[in-house]
Amino acid sequence: MKIKEIRGLKYPDEYFIKYFFKNSFHQKKGLKFFEFGCSSGNNLMLPYQYEFDIVGVDINEDAIENAKFNFSHTKSSSLYEFHKRNLKAFKHKY
Repeated sequence: MKIKEIRGLKYPDEYFIKYFFKNSFHQKKGLKFFEFGCSSGNNLMLPYQYEFDIVGVDINEDAIENAKFNFSHTKSSSLYEFHKRNLKAFKHKY
């Protein structure tokens, strides 16, 4: 997928990128990343590319649809889930 075809925000937040690499997540295996207020999934794309399973939650239906669209064009074997929920009421079967 070309960058101009990505829906919503295009790049991960620079603070998240620094946190991810500073804490050596790129060298770990088998983690699951959750993001509450995930928007289009732009931050979650980084751990997803390192083959971590991810779960994104946002109250905005358009943002969740964008995230599902963006991730549907990837070829990772990792799992992804996106949920449109009020963050106060979200429950996940971790």
